[in-house]
Amino acid sequence: MTSSARTRRVATAAAWVAAGALGATALTGLAVASDRTSGATGRPAGATATGPTGSTGPGGASGRAGAARRAGVLKNLLHGQFTTKTAEGTTVVDVQRGSLTAASATSITVVSTDGFSATYAVTSGTTVRKARRTVPASTLAVGDEVVVRASAGTAVVVRAR
Repeated sequence: MTSSARTRRVATAAAWVAAGALGATALTGLAVASDRTSGATGRPAGATATGPTGSTGPGGASGRAGAARRAGVLKNLLHGQFTTKTAEGTTVVDVQRGSLTAASATSITVVSTDGFSATYAVTSGTTVRKARRTVPASTLAVGDEVVVRASAGTAVVVRAR
């Protein structure tokens, strides 16, 4: 093996280690943020949620997950909440993956595999995607597997399988 090939291999390995450390740091930050918002004030106004034992807590789903999804970071996401910076200040984003247990023209209820359940309002501003196409919210049905991104208790994006 030439010295330039060895240098490239070492640099590649170092890059993978750095990427792993960065990913672990980001996940730790999300976990700490989620833990800190699990109190009574951690839920956006208008949203309702219950955990497996009936306790309230943060609900949630996705955001700009393209790069993270490719890296597999969000593959096992069930639910959570994070705060993101916007031009107007900050906004709290809920994300949740699970099955629809109720669906109507005005709301959906999602339960995650750990028993966490949340209800989100559905409005004319809610984007619903199914089979990679934008569809009316009326196409959602009980039993659909979904990922929800919501803000202030209102679903912003619902992706169904």
